[in-house]
Amino acid sequence: MVLFFCVTGLARAQDDTRPNIVILLADDLGVGDLGCYGQTRIRTPHIDALAAEGVRMQRAYASAPVCAPSRCSLLTGLHSGHCSVDHNDEPNVPLGLTDPTIAEVLAREGYRTGLVGKWGLGGETDHAQPFGVSSLPTELGFGHVFAVLDQELAQDHYPDRVFVDGAWREVPANAARARGSWDADLFVDDALAFVDRASSDARPFFLYFASTLPHRELDPPTLAHAETDWPAAERAYATMVERFDADVGRLVERLDALGGARGTIVILASDNGPVTVDGHDVAFFDSTVGLRGQKRDLYEGGLRVPLIVRWRGEINPRTLDTPIALYDLFPTLTDVIRASTPTPMDGVSFLAWLRGPRTDAIHDHMFFSAEEARGGTEDVTRFAIRQGPLVLIQRADSVLELYDLDADPRQARDLAGDLSGDRASDVQRLTALRAAESTGSVRRVFPILGVEGALVSSTPERPRAFAPVDQRGFESPSPHELPRGLTIAGPGSPEVSFGDASFTLEARVRLDHLSAETATTREARRYLALRKPERSPDELLDWGVLVQAGDLALAGDPAATGHELAFVFADPEIGGHGTWSIVARELAITDGAWHSVVFRFDAEARQATVRLDDRTQTIAFEDLGHVRSDGLYILGGHQDELGHDDGYLDGAFDAFRLSRGVVPDEWLGVVLPPDPPRTLALDLGTLALGGPEVSRTLFVVNAAPSAALAMEVDARNLALDSRARLEFVRTRTVTAGVRVPLTLRFRPDFAGVIDEHFTLVGFVAHYGIEVPEGLIDVHVVGEVVAPPPGEGLPLVPILLAIGISALAIRLAIRRRRAR
Repeated sequence: MVLFFCVTGLARAQDDTRPNIVILLADDLGVGDLGCYGQTRIRTPHIDALAAEGVRMQRAYASAPVCAPSRCSLLTGLHSGHCSVDHNDEPNVPLGLTDPTIAEVLAREGYRTGLVGKWGLGGETDHAQPFGVSSLPTELGFGHVFAVLDQELAQDHYPDRVFVDGAWREVPANAARARGSWDADLFVDDALAFVDRASSDARPFFLYFASTLPHRELDPPTLAHAETDWPAAERAYATMVERFDADVGRLVERLDALGGARGTIVILASDNGPVTVDGHDVAFFDSTVGLRGQKRDLYEGGLRVPLIVRWRGEINPRTLDTPIALYDLFPTLTDVIRASTPTPMDGVSFLAWLRGPRTDAIHDHMFFSAEEARGGTEDVTRFAIRQGPLVLIQRADSVLELYDLDADPRQARDLAGDLSGDRASDVQRLTALRAAESTGSVRRVFPILGVEGALVSSTPERPRAFAPVDQRGFESPSPHELPRGLTIAGPGSPEVSFGDASFTLEARVRLDHLSAETATTREARRYLALRKPERSPDELLDWGVLVQAGDLALAGDPAATGHELAFVFADPEIGGHGTWSIVARELAITDGAWHSVVFRFDAEARQATVRLDDRTQTIAFEDLGHVRSDGLYILGGHQDELGHDDGYLDGAFDAFRLSRGVVPDEWLGVVLPPDPPRTLALDLGTLALGGPEVSRTLFVVNAAPSAALAMEVDARNLALDSRARLEFVRTRTVTAGVRVPLTLRFRPDFAGVIDEHFTLVGFVAHYGIEVPEGLIDVHVVGEVVAPPPGEGLPLVPILLAIGISALAIRLAIRRRRAR
């Protein structure tokens, strides 16, 4: 059987006229830094020309006033209350494993995709190791990548290496802290090369050009504006803005020269507002056009960004005053190419506003957040919610501020102090909206594998909310002695990473006794199970379950013994400097007897429940910052970066189960058989031997509610014979609203019964765990028959005979005439 992994768009005709798409993203560029928005001293002729040909948004907003969550929002269409990245940190917090990106959707639709510039959504730790699959743009829809992955490294502007298509490439001119190659030169050259390559392809392309300009450090190779008496920092800032403008000019010129009839949508924006830094003051060039606040602030100056869209021949030049968010770009672009938009999606397509004179609101309300430890020029702010002209801001000290942006665009008059009449109801209404929108990515549920088409739908009605990943010993009372050291899941065991999802661990264990002195050390942490790639730093720990917490139990609790039960997670907020843990202070194993333990991590409810025999403790938590790493989970031990065992389980267990989801009490300890596959018959009917090829198309769907996680689908157990081939789009962006075609083509080359099988399997993307009701066995049936003797003479011999007879008659007539 020949299996074709193809992309939908590749099957399109050669005259595919869908537009190329280019996003030009500046870094910390203020609205007021561009001539088209009123700047008079910094020269930006190329961006001004772009604005003159396109639609210039007067009220465009980033989802967050800092880099990482803003970029997460732009790429996923989710606002910062739902993004898996809600703050800047080092090492960078990775993009969510199950959030489909605009690059993935465009790649699925046949676009050639490229990222050039700054990634900033995970990539490498302070040990220069990648977080894992989840953090790499090559795994998130980008076919070509030329980028600095870590945003802290990106701000230096002279990288000693860049990540290129899955591997590191050294930059010799910047080795040993030399400053020979400016990143702006590296990035624009690669972007131009990508455009040249992509323009020769029959497919349209998508380029995400994420410049590092004009972000600090303010150290360009040369300074412009020598004729002025400006401070050096202001000259440097102006130089970097003008260099970004020049890069835009070069790219747009090349796009226009190579675009042909297809054309290109060019989108220019900034990730957040400008910032006072390195001697530069945002007031010097009026970078916020007089708006309050700057980068890190949830006031207008931190959120308002330039946004320009040029699409020649499709939209007319104009300005648009309707409030728009950068997370609206995702659904707008899928609307342009008439592709399915994954759900859930906070963004709304504003294509109709680009095309026409609409002035009504795009959103009922807009959400913004900033989980930053420090503010810009203002008190630290946490959340903002806008509805109509009103915006409610909540500060870190819980103080609420209310502003009317139509009457008071500079946010000088706080209305929250007047809580009489309408203002009180405004604050109450917006506070409720804010709470509803800041639920985080855990609001999603697990997907359900379904198939649609001419056949009966295979969708189950009530999927189970939990499923075992590994279970041992429930059918056998004999204890399993654990050797000193690691017991790693063997061949065929699942690769799991729960990330911000829920899980349940059940076990019956006996621990060898530890002395009081030993129990209070780090080495006394008794790991029952954990997720951590081998020989990797602890910040790559995804989760760990401890039956003795050791020194973790002692933090802030002088009465702790170190025997307490606990969860432990890596904390990307503090990089390689430590972990965060949830310790059950009331539960401890202090003897060598057998004990039943249950650990539930309920991500959606934000609480952990620990049960020891007949006692239970529930602990609320807020942080979901543990890293989603990749690889096998480890049972019974912990390994350091050198491969040495530094925390292992001495003792035995006679029952163990790790489950995805929150297992209810009535299912605890009950053997859970794997879900049997559902059977779906694909009947080809009776086919005539030598007849035309027959095709049947089904659509693989995510049949869960719209809030489901993304799913990856694969085909297994392929047993089709040489007469058949399967055409299937393999993608990890199967969310609600997406239908992935699967077509079986059958050539009746020889007679016989058709009785073949293949299996569809659904996975939570990159978690490696099969989804509920996640197996569908497709049974292909039918028969190829030859016509009985004397019946159904083949058409070709008949036509040939008729042709020969006609020719013979014609020759006979000619001979007769010649006589």
